[in-house]
Amino acid sequence: MASTSNVEGIVLRTREYSETDLLVTVYSKERGKFSAIAKGARKVKSSLRGAVQPFTCSEFAVLPGKGLSMITQSAIINPYLGLRDDLGKIAYGSYLLELVQLATEENKVHADLYYLLQAALVLLELGQDIELTARFFELRLLSILGYRPYLGGCVNCRRRVQNSSFVLSPVKGGILCGSCGSGASLPVIHAGTVLMMEKLLQVPLTQLPNLKINKTAKSEMEQALSVYLQYHIELFSRAKGLLQQLLPEIDG
Repeated sequence: MASTSNVEGIVLRTREYSETDLLVTVYSKERGKFSAIAKGARKVKSSLRGAVQPFTCSEFAVLPGKGLSMITQSAIINPYLGLRDDLGKIAYGSYLLELVQLATEENKVHADLYYLLQAALVLLELGQDIELTARFFELRLLSILGYRPYLGGCVNCRRRVQNSSFVLSPVKGGILCGSCGSGASLPVIHAGTVLMMEKLLQVPLTQLPNLKINKTAKSEMEQALSVYLQYHIELFSRAKGLLQQLLPEIDG
């Protein structure tokens, strides 16, 4: 007979499963991404109701089934309440959840990604620069999944990052200088933006709030990483579309 296991995870999404049940997708420390039925969670007085809300980090008692597993009990660890009082935080938080949903496979464990998602939600909750937090998350996500871009110099001719412009090539897996990347239909990024991207991949989490970045570099980074993520993560545009839907004033 199958036994119940305790799983710590962050709720990525919920969908109606029946009149009283929810189908909950969780990204967990122990199992990676998985979906399970939360019995009775749609009922107003359900003990599961609060623990299966998107963004919420909870401990779940999960009972395996022949098809879907079932969440039988739960305890909230962190509801990230500070995320829910601001449209920008909600939009970017939802984007991060959708990105994890699209980028990961069922039951494939990436403990580092679980902790990265926790950290990014805390940064958003605390009101850190939401755009910089998103870029930090995107770069670290790519690194964890094995798609880390090479930013130490041109991947073709090895020209160093100095006062020059580059493009970020998803095919080559890193930056190309102006000469090697000429003719490529890719967003241009300048040396300062490349160096900031490298810093975001290396800086300890505790130092991230101290980083400052101007609007031009933010825009360059966002456009370059959008192309890179679209190449490596199937349906990435869905996650970006969600963000733009929630924040229609975002440019591109």
